[in-house]
Parts: sequence; structure tokens; C-alpha cells
Amino acid sequence: MPITYIIILIIIAIFLLFFLYIEPMLAKNKIKNNNEHGSARFANFKEIKRDFKKESISNINKAGFPIWYSKDYKTIWFDRETPHYVYLGSTGSGKSVTAVIPTCSFIANAKEERSVFITDPKGEIFNKTSKMFKDKGYKIITIDFRHPELSNKFNILQPIINEYKQYIKYDNDKTNLEKKIDELNNLNIELKNKINIPRTRKTKKESYNNEIEKNNNLIDEYKNKMFNLNNLALSHYAETNRLITSLSQMITQEKVQQKDPFWNNSARQLLEGLIGFFLEEFKLGNIKEEQITMTSIRKFQNSSMGDENSKKFKSYIETKPYGTKSKDSLTSILSASENTLKSITAVFGEKMALFDDINVANVTSESNFEFDCLGKEKTALYVIVPDEDKTYFTLVTIIVGLLYKELVKLANSRKEKRLKVQIDWLLDEFANCPPLADIEAMVSVARSRGMRFQFFIQSFAQLDNVYGKDVAQIILDNCGLVYLKTNTQETAEAISKRLGKKTIESSSISQSISLMDYNGNKSTSLMARDLLTPDEVKQLHYKTIIFPITGYPIFRDTVMYNKFSCYKDGEIEREKHNLKDLTNTYFTVEDIKYEYKTSRGRMRDRNRQNEENEEFFKELAEMQKIKFESFIKILDELFSKNVYELEYKSINNQLYIEIKFTEVPNGKLMTLKGKIPKDKYVVYLDLQNKKLEVHSKML
Repeated sequence: MPITYIIILIIIAIFLLFFLYIEPMLAKNKIKNNNEHGSARFANFKEIKRDFKKESISNINKAGFPIWYSKDYKTIWFDRETPHYVYLGSTGSGKSVTAVIPTCSFIANAKEERSVFITDPKGEIFNKTSKMFKDKGYKIITIDFRHPELSNKFNILQPIINEYKQYIKYDNDKTNLEKKIDELNNLNIELKNKINIPRTRKTKKESYNNEIEKNNNLIDEYKNKMFNLNNLALSHYAETNRLITSLSQMITQEKVQQKDPFWNNSARQLLEGLIGFFLEEFKLGNIKEEQITMTSIRKFQNSSMGDENSKKFKSYIETKPYGTKSKDSLTSILSASENTLKSITAVFGEKMALFDDINVANVTSESNFEFDCLGKEKTALYVIVPDEDKTYFTLVTIIVGLLYKELVKLANSRKEKRLKVQIDWLLDEFANCPPLADIEAMVSVARSRGMRFQFFIQSFAQLDNVYGKDVAQIILDNCGLVYLKTNTQETAEAISKRLGKKTIESSSISQSISLMDYNGNKSTSLMARDLLTPDEVKQLHYKTIIFPITGYPIFRDTVMYNKFSCYKDGEIEREKHNLKDLTNTYFTVEDIKYEYKTSRGRMRDRNRQNEENEEFFKELAEMQKIKFESFIKILDELFSKNVYELEYKSINNQLYIEIKFTEVPNGKLMTLKGKIPKDKYVVYLDLQNKKLEVHSKML
């Protein structure tokens, strides 16, 4: 072959090699370093090893969120930096078997002790993990509305009752000290009278003065204690009211798309007032603690609907002093027009209807575990609700809200402001539940208190529908995201957009080759492409995409729980209880110890009592050498303030009068106290029981 042809073929080969192989490689390297249209990509294994904590499945020190597994499933990499995660998976995506159960396995087998709270609509998680937790020394609690005979008891009002009992304790302690101070003051008066007797010896006077000084020191000590007790009582009373408001919001709130909030707000106010009323009756001894339940409150409200009962209840509330929860919350509700009141009670009845359910009534009739036990010892708590009836999901919101608040309180009480035993919340069907109040604060505060959340939703739209776009975005901004599966185009587009775009090369080649000539042209350009298009996202099968809060997204296989050697199957056997008929335990309007009279009857009784009292006060005034006009003036002021009972007694040959009020402002009482001569009387005020006690006493 002539040398010329050989040279030509070599030249052609060089050109082809350049355009078809070398030039594309150069372009590829150029693209690799050119992010003009996007730099999106998945994290590589080197980055995963660098950014996450490696643990052996058979020897886990500290569990976190599972990011990556070795091919033999003996090694795992945990994310311990991202505080919370949202799982996104449509129905049938395997959230339980690929996420919840594996997470339970890692927590149960870790050396670091953590508690776990699990919403378990089907009871599947309990069946698969409870024995594993029990074998690892966990305390097992179930709140089971599907099988109430197997459930632990959870009185929703228990945190409020406990707080109010603390208020009662400190208030009673303060009252007891007040009585001691009064006794010491009376003793000092007697000692001073003895000192003023002319025939009293000097040594006796010195002894009396020493005793008076000793009493005064005790009085000062008691006053300081009273100051502290008063502050403690008020703080617990304020916390009680805060808990009442919070619980009432959980029960009555609607989703964000609410047209007219008046009816819901009024129903909430009615519930607040009724809870406060039950607590006040408990303090007075008119109701037992076990009667303070949501079902009992529901039944009480039903009993107040009749005409006579309604009037009796309204009249009884009118006798309570301002400043009490029942008076402040119920006065405007009970004074509303008939049609308005019916509408308010209808909304209230709708919100409280779930407590008519005998299963719910039994489970919430009492409490047999401490609400904050998850923060004190390693505990697995399962909330099992019938997922076929979304009414029950309201209970999930209430339980999560109550427990979270109790656990934050426990954390705040510790020096470290962090729970001794930290907690993972695994909230399946999160967006099927009514909204959690202040969820934005929860996701931002929880981590510092030692709590992590995993929220399971079916779509972004579902979360928006419950919390609104703004709050939903705050939740997502504070959480990592795990994508499992979707059937909706909107969600697929959102995932594709979140993955971002990468830069790719787009090229076109045109060429002409002959024995004597070669003409070739290739144009190359850079363009953007989705890392995964929406269609590619929807077509993923058994693949998981993880978006940590920082770093590149991670793309891995979806792994079933039975691949991990640390998992052990089985459920524990629970003790069975008989369901109770609670009908006889409810407190109704008929049980109120109050004799209801019409306003005309009360006025007639009052006029008759005034006539009887006049002679009594004349006699009392003459005995004490006090002008009768002074008593008449006091009497007029007393009876202008709705005195409804006056009782006379003779104790140790001394006259005694007890006057009960329906309503007396504190300032007026103090004014009256000042008008009664101090050198003739000892005056006792009992504002809590609405009493002004005047004891006649010759000094």
C-alpha cells in the first residue's frame, strides 16, 4: 500500500480518536468542575463515613437515625446531629417494617438508655417489638383504645389534678399559719392585759414581756413562711390554669382552615370553666378525685341542659367569688341567649363526644403510671388507636401534648435542664392527628431537653392541610427528610425540586469522511437537568432518599427489619382487666349541695332575716358598749352585698355570728374590718370560703 494512503489513514484515525474519545473526556472533566447550571449530587461513601457515626449492629453504643448499612448489615452509620426527621411515605410504603421497627431494634440494643414513645395504629409495632424491649429491661406501657381491657390507665386530667393538689397543700399550710399567728396575737393581748393589772408583780411582768417577745419572733417567722407559701400556692394555681387552657385547646381546636372561631373559642371556654368547677368542688370536699375525669365532665354538662338544672347551676356559679376559674369562664357562657348557649353546647358536645365511648371512658378513668416516667427510667410506651376511626386520633394529640409538657417540666427541674433518660418519639400517622399546639416551639426546644421526633406523613399536602403552609414549613425546616414512596405528582415534584439540578453536557456531531478528505463538526453545550425527575422519583422501587439538615442527600436501598441480627420478634402478654360501668361515679348538677331558690324567695328570706338580726345587733351593741348606729351601718353594707345566710351561736357564754356571702370584694371586707373596734373584737376573714367571722370578746 502506498505510504501516502497509510499516512492519510493515520491522520483520520487520530481525528476520530480525538473527536470521539479524547474530546468527550476533556469535556467531561470540564463539566465536573463546572457547576454553572447546578451542582446537585448524592453523597458518596467517603462523605458518609466522614460525616456519620459508625457502629457495629451487635454492639451499639449510642443509637441515632440510621443513614447507611454495610452490605452484610453488620455495620451501621448513624446521624446524631439532625435533631428530628420527617418520613414521607404513602400507604403501602412500608414505614413500619423499614423505619419504625428497625429504629426500635437499634434503641433497645444500644448501651445508652433511651425511652421511646410509639403511636401504633394497628398494634403491629407492639406485636413485633414489645418482647424485645421487655427482655432488655424496659418498662412497657400501653395506652390501648383498641383493647381497653389490656390497657394501662391514663386520666387526661391527672397532670391538672396533681398541680391543683399542690396548690391546695400550700394554701392550707398558709391558712394554718394564719391561725397560729392569730392564736399568738390573742395570747399576746391576754399577756398585755395581765401586765396592765396594777397588782401584777415585777417578775411576772418581765416573764410576760419575754413571752410576748418570743411570740413576736414566732409571728415574724410564720409571716416569712406565709410569704413563701403564698408564692408557691399562687405559682401552682397559675400553672393549673395554664394546663387547663392548654388541654382545652387540644380538645376543641380545629384545623387551620377555620371560618368562624367564635364557637370553638366558646366551647373551649366552657370546658375550661367546667374543669375549674370540678377542681373547686374537690377542694370544698364536694367531689372525689376519681370523679374528676373528662367523661364525668361530659356527663355533668349533659345534666345541666334541663331547665331547672340549668338555672340551679347558673345560680350556684353566681355564688362563687370572682377570680375563681369557674366564675370567670362560665359567667358569660351561662348568661348568653338561649340560642347562642345551645350552639355553644352543641359544639362542646361534638368535641367531647369521644369521651362517651365506653372504651375511652375506661382507659381515661384513672392513672396507673407517672406521666413523666419516660424521662426517669427506660420505657417503651405504645399508643394503640383504631386507625379506621379518625376520631381516636384526637386522643393521640392530647396524649403527646400532655406527656411532652410533663417531660419538659421534668427536664427544667434538673440542673442540666435535660432529661436523665432521653426520648425518641415515633409518631406514625402524624398528619392524621389534630394539630399539636405550639409544634414550632416543640421541634426547636425538644432537642435541648433530650428529645427527638420522627414524624410520619403521607404527603406534604397532608401536613399543610393540618398545620397550614407556614407552620408546616417550619416543621420541615427543623427536620431532616426521608423519602420512601409517593403516588402523587405534587409530592414527586417537591422531592425532585429538593434534590436540585446538576450540570450535564449536551452535544451534537456532524462529520463527512472520504479517502482524500475529512470534514467533522461537533458542538458541545452545558445545560441543567434534575438529579431525579418527578417521574423518576415516582418510579423508585425499594429505594430511600435521605435529606440530612446539612450535606448532600443520600440514596440507598430500603431495608426490612428482619435483615438486622439485633432484632428479636415477639410481644409480651398483658394482664386483662374487667371493664367497669362508670355510670354511678359521675358528678352531675343534681349532686351539687346547694338549695336553689328563685330571686323572689331569696329576697323574702333576706327581709325576714334582717328583722330578726336587728334585735340581735342591739343586744350585742349594748353588751359591748358600742353605739348601735355603728352596727346598723356595718349591717347595711353587709346585706347590700348579697348575704344569703347568717347564723348565731353561743360559745363559752360569748356571742358568735357567722355571715356567709355570695360575693364580697376583698377591699370592702378590709374596710368593714377597719370599722369594727379593734379593742372590742377579734375579726377573722376567710375569703376562700366566702366567710366573714366576727367574734365578740371582752378584753
